[in-house]
Amino acid sequence: ARFRSEEFKTGFFGDMQQIFDGAIALMMDAGRAEAALETSERSRARALLDLVRGRVKTSAGAEAVAEPLRRTRSVADLEAAAPEGGAIVEYHVTPTRTFAWVVRRSGVTPVTITVEQRALAAAITPLNAAIRARGADVPTQAAALYQRLVRPLGLAPGEPIVVVAHDVLHHVPFQALRGPSGWLIEERAVSYAPSASVLAHLVAQPARERKHLLALGNPDLGSARLALPGAQREVETLGGLYSGSEVYVRQDATKERLLARAPESQLLHVGAHAEVDEVDPLYSVIRLARSEKVPGELEAHEIYRVNLNRSAIVALSACETGVGRFSRGDEPWGFTRPVLSAGAPAMLVSLWEVEDAATARTMARFYRELPVGSARDALRAAQREVLGDPRTAHPFFWAPFVLVGDWR
Repeated sequence: ARFRSEEFKTGFFGDMQQIFDGAIALMMDAGRAEAALETSERSRARALLDLVRGRVKTSAGAEAVAEPLRRTRSVADLEAAAPEGGAIVEYHVTPTRTFAWVVRRSGVTPVTITVEQRALAAAITPLNAAIRARGADVPTQAAALYQRLVRPLGLAPGEPIVVVAHDVLHHVPFQALRGPSGWLIEERAVSYAPSASVLAHLVAQPARERKHLLALGNPDLGSARLALPGAQREVETLGGLYSGSEVYVRQDATKERLLARAPESQLLHVGAHAEVDEVDPLYSVIRLARSEKVPGELEAHEIYRVNLNRSAIVALSACETGVGRFSRGDEPWGFTRPVLSAGAPAMLVSLWEVEDAATARTMARFYRELPVGSARDALRAAQREVLGDPRTAHPFFWAPFVLVGDWR
């Protein structure tokens, strides 16, 4: 905690994660799968503690961070957190093998995948590049990763899953992997969680109302080049779906207004530019309009202090809001942890630069579906609608957004 250099700190705690990797491998080889799962959970909590300790002030309701740090959830707790009729799929990548645990209410099924970290990275990087470039070979690459990461799990047909990724797997858009019956999102509902312990904490809370929408879009950043007219149309459309919604665009879409109104909102939607700071992710920013007293940059570490205890879902409809640098053992350090830590049980974030029209269509369907079902199923319906249009059938258009946290 007293290291001055972020670079030294990251290197030191990255080395410490090797001890967790070795312990997990030993336990799996010894047939102690549940102990290995609990150790993987501890490694994630440890990495987060090393990141935020002494650097972040949290709001009183920041239980999503505090709770898993205080105690590791038992396997029974994790089993209880699994969706009814579904499973939590937790991965742990080591230099020589990849381990997975399929956690259902009926028990834990351990899986050892004989693929090393380097081989996974060599498959994941070109897949993401091909998606961004709208390449024709995406189905072939996505099918190869499906064979490695999903097929060995032995999932039941249509069984929904909550993915707890690890290491290089944070860059895998699981919904866009391709199985025998099509894209994974066609096969089953998919959502994500930073860890199974965090998920257990979130789903233990009562579900929250989703009636009041606060939406900010296309903030005025002083340059026509930075304008996001698609984001403005998006938030104006969403405002029409909810009575009593508050919609702010251009010079009204300020950081000051977001900080003032967010604690009262149940659905918070932000359509703006975002940048992940690769050197120090706690200084990643969402760029909003400036006001007389407050500059427009909302930094990730500031979000920890916002009270989001009334929020049901926070959607960051910006470019790459879910992607950040990650340490070994930890999930990306972008905006996901700060928002969940501030009290929101679920987030919608993007994995790559999004396309305006497809995003507007995705969001409109997602928010129309929300009042009548789960957030997980609402996103799946929205993605399948965009996928069903031949003009936007490529994963680049329909697959960038993921739901993180409470899937209900």
